[in-house]
Amino acid sequence: MNPVGAGAGDTAANRGGEGDTAGPAACDCPAPLQIDHFSAGMNALANGDDDEAGTQFTLHAQTDEPFAGEEAEAGLVLLSLLVASHNASSSQQGGASPGTANRLKLLVRVLNLITQLEQDRAELTAQNEALASDLEKREEALKRLRELTLGQPEA
Repeated sequence: MNPVGAGAGDTAANRGGEGDTAGPAACDCPAPLQIDHFSAGMNALANGDDDEAGTQFTLHAQTDEPFAGEEAEAGLVLLSLLVASHNASSSQQGGASPGTANRLKLLVRVLNLITQLEQDRAELTAQNEALASDLEKREEALKRLRELTLGQPEA
């Protein structure tokens, strides 16, 4: 009796049976690459799937791998910053392999995040300088009021 899909010309050698040296037992192929939850989370970030990235980072934190907690926390922080920045890139890179395109998309998102954070820092610095100037003016005004009220200069 032939297996399902075996034709009349199907022999044991053609099916990878006895006498076949190129069958599964003789394969020198490396084992399939096992991707941990952190790597899966980074891949999800690269693909723009933020929900899946969060799930994978959370699962990674629950593993017993060394530094899993710290890695997962760093991944979740990166995720939250990328989500908050609203700078996810949706442009497609033509001609790149899928793995390269994913890495490139993630790098673009991170670079956009850095640019946004630099802009925020510059704005906050300007606000801080304005507040410091206002504070200095108010302290001078209070000093003059004390002098007028008490009739003596403040030391």
